[in-house]
Amino acid sequence: MPVLSTIELTLRDEKSENAFLGAFTKAAGAAGGIPGLIELKAFKLLGAERTYMATTLWESEDHIKAWVEGPREQELIAAGKRDMLASSLVRRFAQIGADRRWTAG
Repeated sequence: MPVLSTIELTLRDEKSENAFLGAFTKAAGAAGGIPGLIELKAFKLLGAERTYMATTLWESEDHIKAWVEGPREQELIAAGKRDMLASSLVRRFAQIGADRRWTAG
């Protein structure tokens, strides 16, 4: 069952914001090589300074766990928390109606 992971990030300062944007652009280019990752997007929160929402869509919860628990990702997460983030909030959602797509219009 597909799983959507969201991460709301508030970055410390302009330097951190520029580093995040560079890192996200690089990650988006390499996303095709991550097993189970279907989609990777980022959005800037309107009306807020340095706050973003990164979303990833995965084939399953197991794919997320395998990626997050990998040694390279653990190092990146620790570095991001230490060097860039003022705060973060991670949430995961299971898709409903996985046997069909709901669309507007």
